[in-house]
Amino acid sequence: MKNDTEEKRKLLEEVEQLKKEEQEVKKQIAKFSSVDPEAIAEMDKKAQVQSNSIYVIDNIYQIYFIKYRSLNLIFNVSFVL
Repeated sequence: MKNDTEEKRKLLEEVEQLKKEEQEVKKQIAKFSSVDPEAIAEMDKKAQVQSNSIYVIDNIYQIYFIKYRSLNLIFNVSFVL
């Protein structure tokens, strides 16, 4: 009987140790969540949207610049941008 409880105690200690190791591994995995391929794909998608927005803003600016420059050439009036 004593041997049975001793063996049980050792197994319970081993289980506790394994649970602690599991928690450590989960912490380590959480550190690398930013390297997750899905997370990287999402960041790439957001970067692409921002890049497209910059092009749209640049195009709008160019259109206004051309418009005001044309008015300046036609009416010989200086507009401030």
